This record gives sequence, C-alpha cells and structure tokens, in this order.
Amino acid sequence: MFVVNDAADLLALKNEGLNHPDYNPADNVTAILARINDPAANVGGDTGPDFLLADDLMNMLWTENISAGDQFRIQLLFEMSASPQDSFDRHRANIAALDAGLAAAITAHTRALSRGEFLFADVVEGATEKVTISSQDWATAVNS
Repeated sequence: MFVVNDAADLLALKNEGLNHPDYNPADNVTAILARINDPAANVGGDTGPDFLLADDLMNMLWTENISAGDQFRIQLLFEMSASPQDSFDRHRANIAALDAGLAAAITAHTRALSRGEFLFADVVEGATEKVTISSQDWATAVNS
C-alpha cells in the first residue's frame, strides 16, 4: 500500500518518476501517472495474484473433479455469495487445500500489475491489492 506520509514510499515514487529510464521527467503529470497506474504501460510485465471472485471459482470448477464432501463445502460458499463478483479471497487457502488441480488454478489466477502496484501493493488474503497513485501523491513525492 502506498502511504503518502511514509518517507520511503515518497522517495521510491519520486525516484521511479524522475530517474527510471521509462519515464520522461519533462512529461506532464497526466502522462507520468498514466505510466505508473496503467498495467499495460508496465514494461516489466509484472503480474500478481488476482482477486478470487465467485465467477472465477465457478470457471475453475468446470475442469476439476471434486469429492462430494468438498462439493458441499464449495456449494456453501456459493450459497452465501450474492453476486458473481463476490470475493472469495478470505477462503482462498481453504479452497486451494481441497484439490491439487484447484490449487494450481488459483495459483495461476493472476493479473497484470501497474508499476505503482508492483512497487507498493501488498498481497492481502492472497490477492494483490489495487494501488492508484494520484496527482496529489505525485506532487507530494516530487516536492519531498
């Protein structure tokens, strides 16, 4: 997580924008922030664990042979979810423990990270948190 009053975070952001060869310090703030916040602009191609949503788990289950007892446990998760967009992140470890194939699918469930996420995101409940650097964050870092 980027913390605007953390000197180390401010220095890392300042160095990223001013010293990294993929950025032009002469660019306007909008262009610099686009490079920092857009996963497609991250030339490192970094990835991290994605959020595990009900819909994601449903897609993973189509290819897995799950025992009857484990099917019941998974059914309970779906019954307590109200939407395909509900997060199952807090259950990620328990779901992965049910089946090796399911564990592999969960491990492979990643997303492209922005440069800001690569630098500052924490992995919370198995998923890489979203990080967006604002123009105010940038101004604070540059002026620090």
